[in-house]
Amino acid sequence: MKNINILDCTLRDGGYVNNWNFEDKDTLKTIQKLLRANVEIIECGFLDKEKGKDKNCTRFKTMEQLESLVENIVLKDTQMLVAMIEYTKYDIDSLPQVTKNSKVRGIRFSFRKSDFEKALLEMPKIKAKGYELFVQPISTLSYTKDELQNLLQTVNTLNPYAVYVVDTQGSMFADDFKVLYESMDKILDEKIFLGFHSHNNMQLSYSIAISFIEIAQNRNIIIDASVYGMGRGAGNLNTELLADYINKKIDSKYNIEEILELIDSYYYTIYKTQGWGYSLAHFLSASLECHPNYASYLLDTKHLTINEIKYIMAQVPEDEKYEYNKQYIEKLYINFNETKHESIYEPVLGKDKKVLLIGSGKNLSQKIDEIRKNKDEYLIIALNHIPQDIKSDYYFFSSQKRYNEFCDDLEHQKTIVSNNIKSKAKYKIEYKILSHIQNLHSDNSAVMMINYLLQNKFDSVYIAGVDGFSTTQTNYNYNEKDVVIDNTSIEELNSSIQKAIEVLSKSIRIHFITTSLFEVKSKPKVVGVIPARYGSTRLPGKPLADIEGLPMIVHTMKRAMMSDILDEVVVATDDNRIFTIVEKYGGKAIMTDENHVDGICRMQEVSTKFNGDIFVSINGDEPLLNHYDIEKSVHGLINDLDISASMLVIPYTERNNYSNIKVVLNHNSEVLYTSRSDIPSDARVEKQVMWKGYYIVSFTKTFLDKYVYELKDSPLNERESLNENKILEYGYKIKAVKTDTNALSVDTPEDLEIVREMMKKDKLFPLYKDCKID
Repeated sequence: MKNINILDCTLRDGGYVNNWNFEDKDTLKTIQKLLRANVEIIECGFLDKEKGKDKNCTRFKTMEQLESLVENIVLKDTQMLVAMIEYTKYDIDSLPQVTKNSKVRGIRFSFRKSDFEKALLEMPKIKAKGYELFVQPISTLSYTKDELQNLLQTVNTLNPYAVYVVDTQGSMFADDFKVLYESMDKILDEKIFLGFHSHNNMQLSYSIAISFIEIAQNRNIIIDASVYGMGRGAGNLNTELLADYINKKIDSKYNIEEILELIDSYYYTIYKTQGWGYSLAHFLSASLECHPNYASYLLDTKHLTINEIKYIMAQVPEDEKYEYNKQYIEKLYINFNETKHESIYEPVLGKDKKVLLIGSGKNLSQKIDEIRKNKDEYLIIALNHIPQDIKSDYYFFSSQKRYNEFCDDLEHQKTIVSNNIKSKAKYKIEYKILSHIQNLHSDNSAVMMINYLLQNKFDSVYIAGVDGFSTTQTNYNYNEKDVVIDNTSIEELNSSIQKAIEVLSKSIRIHFITTSLFEVKSKPKVVGVIPARYGSTRLPGKPLADIEGLPMIVHTMKRAMMSDILDEVVVATDDNRIFTIVEKYGGKAIMTDENHVDGICRMQEVSTKFNGDIFVSINGDEPLLNHYDIEKSVHGLINDLDISASMLVIPYTERNNYSNIKVVLNHNSEVLYTSRSDIPSDARVEKQVMWKGYYIVSFTKTFLDKYVYELKDSPLNERESLNENKILEYGYKIKAVKTDTNALSVDTPEDLEIVREMMKKDKLFPLYKDCKID
């Protein structure tokens, strides 16, 4: 019997469970305990320049970083520390030369079959640096007899420390391994160790390891294992089990107690919180001899029955089975769903109520009472489940698995399904169209229903219980047994839904009424309001004053209507003459209370009759208005969560004009104070440019209501007669957005004459001048 060595790969292969987040102290503890257990070879982790971290992680950026961590480790002559390099993931040339003080003396070099020829060129570099070379051909079973012979004959010339059988799919039986061993043993130089790395998908790793020991009577061998079997999916062969077998059957050389203490003090906790072990995904991948990630991907969609998963996996061709190709399995999944056609029969959803989508997230409980209280306001559509506490108008299913789960309790006359689902549902909508959002694919039920509403010209949707998936908390408001638990899958699922919702939100307003990971700055509905009073002290009737054949209010209105950011433009007036003119020229007008004390109060009345998220006050006496300035004001509001309102300011040099508002700003372009006096003072400095308020002011609907109903007149507001000071005195922030415009407010007959002359040369006027009516 030659040497039988154990290589413990916990810190590397086990890292797939916890994303390699081993604290440095735990990494050292693991290495030290395994050395004291007399384990011969310990794999410390990956070398990975791109994904490696500086500390508390076993994906190391550099070999120097790893060497620094293990510099005080004491090894016996029969023990070795190694690290793994995946082909293309680390620059071999950057490896330091091995010295007498080096603790890491072996490199496990893994590569895919398609990369063998290129990877072969890197192997001599590893040897030249002084490292023992471990050759790790991924999915060794995928090699033909001739390919395997070529590989072994080639690496023989490099004299590596070991060459491995890597059972990536965990699909190997003992007789398969025996055939492979015998063919490799004949070709591989007898001085080279033969290694075995398995995944325990079929729960056969232990039995194959024993067979390996029994048949390898005349060759040095290495068997990979991990503490408590820690590893991706089904896990690996357990180090403690293998060591115990060798102790009892071959040679009592391992101190099992050290490994058991390691499990008890550290690894059992990881197992309980993050888990690994036998799973359906890994049975399927092993049974069908496919990469395990194919089964994991399909299972994690939560949309397919087990027979559908087997059907799709059976379509994976031989040349795609062994190396995971996410794009390929996604394509198979999409094609499978798009070719399952049930006849389309769409529901007619009324637009007289708000549409509320109810997901199954636990945050639904935040608003459950409020939803029940106001249920008559909503058309309620439940997503992929039957809510326990809310009566729904419709049920929408995009998952065959979820539909099957709830089928017996559904009211099928109220059920909508995507047409890839076999069902008794009355209504069926198009899967292929609704699961594609620009260049994205998502068949998440919320995404598909939002897209359906958008296709049917709904301008807004309300959502509750679509929380996003958590890696640490319960995701459902009912006892759901079939959940996604893999952290990477959860992160990818959240990301795909987030991207789809962000795209959709540009075209439909999405209101999350419960907490969600997917809350986005949905496209707010922005309403431009032009307050217009007929009575003016200095220029009576000025909204109707003629400027180049059009009333002044029409100039302002038409230019505001050019803004892409405004969903509606409304003229708010207290005079029938203005109302009539606006309507004649194709605008919207509303009669408001003549007793309003200011334009903001008039705008707030408009907000009670027109739905909107943001309201923009645009003075009616701005006939030279530049519509791009409206967009600047709105973006100043929506880009800063701490802001209650925003206003435009322009450079200003005139002195002693009490008609114009002067504004003082802080370093964040927030308004400190507004005044009709010249501020700041020029008393001790040369005359400098001031900032003048330009009458385009944006409010959120929430703050607009607060301003009218809660903010009483304040001393500075009364003294300066400026509404902005009232906002500031109550501690709210106003964003100042700097712009440069030649617009001129018309306050006097002189202003009117200047504007008439300027209009003759104005570049925007020709775009709407033909709207004149007789």
